[in-house]
Amino acid sequence: MKLILYGEIKKARGEYSVEYSLIMIKPGFATNEIITQIKKIFLDEGVQIIREFYKKFTYSELKGAYYSSFVEEEEYLNYLSSDKMYVMLACGQYCYYVTRNTKHKIREYYGLDNKELKNLLHTSDDSVEFYLQYLLCKELHDLDLDKATEDNNLIQANERIKGLAFENEYAHVIANKSTLEVTLY
Repeated sequence: MKLILYGEIKKARGEYSVEYSLIMIKPGFATNEIITQIKKIFLDEGVQIIREFYKKFTYSELKGAYYSSFVEEEEYLNYLSSDKMYVMLACGQYCYYVTRNTKHKIREYYGLDNKELKNLLHTSDDSVEFYLQYLLCKELHDLDLDKATEDNNLIQANERIKGLAFENEYAHVIANKSTLEVTLY
C-alpha cells in the first residue's frame, strides 16, 4: 500500500482541521491507576481518545520514528522497547499543542523532569512525528483519518522532513519539499 500525502493549509476563515496525536504511557508507568488519571486529564483538556491499546515495540521498529533531544538514541530506544506501552490515539482542534502542553503539566504534577529518560509520557508533537509513529501501530491502520488533517499540517511538516528517508520492517519513507511518500509493507 502506498500513501502519498499532499497538502496546503486551508485558508477559509473559521475553518480548522482535526489534528491527531499519539499519547503513549511509557514502560514502567502503564498501571490502571495512572492510565485512568492521565486519560481524565486529557479528556478534561478537550482531547478525544479515539482508540487505546497496549503495544510492545521492538528496538528496530522504533529506530527512525522516535528520538530524544536529551538522551542518547540507543539508551532511549532500549528503554522504549523494554516493555509494553499504553497507546492512545487522540484528536481535537490544536491537538498537537494541547497534548504537548498537557504532557508537560502531567510530568510536573508527578515530579518528573522533561529531560529525564523515564518521564512517564510521550506525545507526537507534530504531523511528521505522528505519521512516523502511526505507521508502527497497525492497530490504527483500519481508521479513516480525516484528509483535512493531512492538508492542514503538511506545510509545517515539510520543513522538518526535507531529505528524510528511512526504512524499517513496516514502511519505507521518503520526503522532499512538497510530499511525504510512505510505502507500507
